[in-house]
Formats: sequence, C-alpha cells, structure tokens
Amino acid sequence: MEKSAQSENDSTLSQIYDLKVFTTTRINKQKQITKIPQGVPDLLLEPVLQQFGKLDLKMVIEDFEVVKVLGRGAFGKVVLAKYKANQQFYAIKCLKKEAINENNIDRIKVERQILECTNSPFLVKLHFAFQDPNRVYFVIDFKQGGELFFLIQQSRKFSEERAKFYAAQIILALEQLHKNNIIYRDLKPENILLDEKGNLSLADFGLSKIFESNQSEEEQTSHSFVGSAEYISPEILLNQGHSYSTDFWSLGALIYEMIYGLPPFYNKNQQKMFEMTLSREVRFNNKVQCSQECKNLILKLLQKIPKKRPNIIEIKKDEWFKDIDFQKIQNLEVQPPFIPQIENDEWVKNFDKECIQEQPVQSYVDNQKVQNFEIAGITYLEKKI
Repeated sequence: MEKSAQSENDSTLSQIYDLKVFTTTRINKQKQITKIPQGVPDLLLEPVLQQFGKLDLKMVIEDFEVVKVLGRGAFGKVVLAKYKANQQFYAIKCLKKEAINENNIDRIKVERQILECTNSPFLVKLHFAFQDPNRVYFVIDFKQGGELFFLIQQSRKFSEERAKFYAAQIILALEQLHKNNIIYRDLKPENILLDEKGNLSLADFGLSKIFESNQSEEEQTSHSFVGSAEYISPEILLNQGHSYSTDFWSLGALIYEMIYGLPPFYNKNQQKMFEMTLSREVRFNNKVQCSQECKNLILKLLQKIPKKRPNIIEIKKDEWFKDIDFQKIQNLEVQPPFIPQIENDEWVKNFDKECIQEQPVQSYVDNQKVQNFEIAGITYLEKKI
C-alpha cells in the first residue's frame, strides 16, 4: 500500500511540474518525514507543500568537513571534503559569486547541466550542487590518483602503451560528450583525473559548449575564443568557427605530450606558441621511442584544417588502436597500465603541491557585491544517496 501511495504522489507532482528541470536539494534522511520524490523543483508551490509538508531542503557547506585545498581557478578553488551525513570524501568546486560576471553565469549553468547529464565512467560525476549568498558549490567525485599533469611531470613522459590506454579512455569520454551535443574545449592534463585503480575521468566543463539537438551541422559552430594555450586549435586562434573537431586537435596535442614530454608547439612565449600552432609542422624527436602508427595518428589529429581531421569513428578504427578493444575499455575490463600507490595519509600527493599546503579556509568575500545574487537552476541532488 505504501508503494502505491508513493506512485500516486509521483504522478500528482508530474502533473504540476516538468521534473526534468534542474532541481532538488538535500532532504534530511535522519528525519525521514517526507515522500517528496527526487526531482522536485527548488521553488515548491503551495499545493505541493500542503501535500507533502514543509521540510529541511537546504544544503550548506557546513554539512561538509573541508580537509584540503586541491586546486585553484579563476573563480575559486577545489577542496577535498568529507560529507558528514555519509562520511564519504568528495571534491567540492567552490566558485565565488563576486568573481562571476553575466557571461560567466551562463558558463556555470552549462557546467552544472553537463555534470548532471553525463553518464560515463570517464567523466566526473556530480553528487550535489547548491549555493549560498557568496558561493556556488559543485560536489563531485574525488579521484585519489590525482591529475594526469603531475603524473607526466613525475615520469617526464609515458610509454607508448600507457599513452594509448589513456588516449582510448579519453576518446570514449569525448564520444559521450559529442553524442550529447557537447564540445569539451579544454582537454589538457590538468583536467584529467585518475582514480585509485588507474582509470581516468575528464573534469572541469567550465569552457564547454552545448548545442541544441535540433541544430544542423552548420549551425553547431561556436566562435568563442576559449581553451588553454598549449592545446588550442588553429580554427579557434583564427576565429574561423569551431566544432567537435577542435577536441581532436587537443587530443593529438595531448597524445604527443604524453609520449614526448611537452605539447607539440610549446613555447614559453605565448604569442610565439600561437604562431607555431598556426604555421609550424609537427616535429618528432627521434631519440624518443614512438611507433610510426602513433606518429601518423598524431599528424592526422593535428591537421590545421578541421575537416581533414578524422572523426570519432575513424579515430577508434585507426591502425594505432588495432589492439584496443574499446568495448572492454568502456566496461573497465582492461587492467590500467599504472595503479597509483596511495596511502590514507597521501591522498592528495598527486595534486598541486602549493595548493595542498594551504589552510582549507574560505577566502574573504565582499558581501556587498553579491547581495541578493541567486543563480537559478543550480541546486541538485543525485538520484541515489
């Protein structure tokens, strides 16, 4: 009978709301006084409150014990924190509202949308999202293996087989994003995280672009100047319009870096690096062991004309991946070539050394700049808690 009543409640709500909107906050499980189904919008109308009762629907940063700072960005920091309700560790992206302008609000909403809709073992998962007067918080997976960036720094470069394994997982991550009409646009080692088993996930979708599903191929083009200098494609530099193939340029640059130790057009002078990206051909260091099949794929991906780059199907069928079973990679049935050695007291050793030495305290915020600043559509609670 109780199950039937729950179904009836769900049906009533679905008549009042479109339950696909960005929704839900934490319901205090200890009280267990609610039958509101997950997916109820942030603003509860009176008929719903009468039917289900008023509840504790507010999540706050004090629900977490902040342990370490993992990284910093333009709008805030990423911290390691333990959720007091279940004693699980998460990474929390904390974005200061005073640093957010109108254009960046849209980017934050896009990131929030992508984090919710992505369903792949190679993309970080969103567990909670909430805000207070000063900040927006995205609570995501904590990947104990750390950033690929620091692993490259430690090893200087990877073996070709190790690079191939990571490239295969990245390809599947990009494939999932592209199927959902999303260009990633910020593929770089700092945004690739390893878990404790050695499998990777893409993180940070703040520069990503979502197209409408009904847009034509010609309409699925962006003219924004975005990306990270070492991995940015020629079409973005030239403002020619870019689409999904810009991610494949970045993939080529990343494969090159994993094997050769630096991005293909790296220069300390950013302007020179951009000029080299536009005009110089890829050069391979003959002292580094790398198969011709790998070099050929890198050259295909780093074609300066976007239409000459292979698509996702052609990449997966490339000669370099002839010994890769992508279905087994997708199912996590292939043993990673490297397993991070992590002790309980070394969980953050593969993150930014300067950041993890910081005291994990909230930085000062000018409250006058963020007064009454509420971003709609942020709140989220994962479906299984």
